[in-house]
Amino acid sequence: MARFHRTGAVSHCLCCSLWPGIQNLIVAKGTLLEVFDWSEGTLKLRSQCPLKSHVVAISSLWSSERMSDMLLALLEHQVLCVLTLVANGNLVSLSTADLSSFSVSRVAPAMILDYRNLTIAFIYDRVFQFASITAMGDVSIHFHARVHKRCFSNGAFIENEGDIPVLAVLSDNVNGAKILSTHLVDASRKVMYPGPWQLDSVDSSSTWCFAPPLPVGGMMVLGGRELARFDFGLAGRKARTWRIVIPARKLIGFSPMADARCLVIADESGIIYHLQMDVEACEFSVLFRLDAMRPSCITALKCDYYFIGSVLDGGLLGRVHIDLLGNLDHFEIAQCLCGPFERQVSCC
Repeated sequence: MARFHRTGAVSHCLCCSLWPGIQNLIVAKGTLLEVFDWSEGTLKLRSQCPLKSHVVAISSLWSSERMSDMLLALLEHQVLCVLTLVANGNLVSLSTADLSSFSVSRVAPAMILDYRNLTIAFIYDRVFQFASITAMGDVSIHFHARVHKRCFSNGAFIENEGDIPVLAVLSDNVNGAKILSTHLVDASRKVMYPGPWQLDSVDSSSTWCFAPPLPVGGMMVLGGRELARFDFGLAGRKARTWRIVIPARKLIGFSPMADARCLVIADESGIIYHLQMDVEACEFSVLFRLDAMRPSCITALKCDYYFIGSVLDGGLLGRVHIDLLGNLDHFEIAQCLCGPFERQVSCC
């Protein structure tokens, strides 16, 4: 079995396409980014990029000019790096932006994207900062807004048919209770208004927000041992709530699948779940279980492959096998990615 040549815990992982026609796996280990080409169960190390501080969030943004994704890395010292792959295989910086100008907080911000308008939001303690990224990777800071809430943890732009983006954010109220509030972001006027919805009954352990695409819509909140779906904001539909309590240990990460109505979710004990969301219902099931592993993150690749990072060292690549009736047959570990790295990893 092939092994990778660098040790270290994986904090973040992401599947995107940094080169036209190639699917890439991005792995963050502290201050190091690693990029792999992935094809039909084979990983090949493409690039390694040391950064100046620890990665706190990674995401990707499609560039029509490059016909590929740009990689966004948000660093602990409140700097955003926009990166791309070049012909020689190196990961290079297109631009950087200092996000610390309007924040007195030393807490690293969370990053939220609105792909429709290329708008990104950074949330600190009582501060929202809004920016845009051009198709060539240039970052422009538009405006910032201060609010009277505290301890923001995560958020997402709600999928809707209106002209003004609606931002939903998890935060604490003045009493320390977890709430989900919404805000209207008018970038043309450089102002943010209170939104039409607020939920004061969010589980205290909630950590992330995810906005399912239309026609499902609404907002998914995950964290602790609970998933909650709220379908507010959809015209002609009465607001409803679905709550699913996980009979295991707390959730540590999730990833949208090729069908964005589906999520793959991991908990800290190594159980991997599958969530399918429809307009009228949610279907939740156990996908597989990993023994003797402490997951830190998860991302779905093509062809029913998954990468699961570990808080201990490296991670693993595996594939779910589906029977003729569409049911889970078994999970096959294709590759253990721990210990020393090699330039090429075969996962056949």
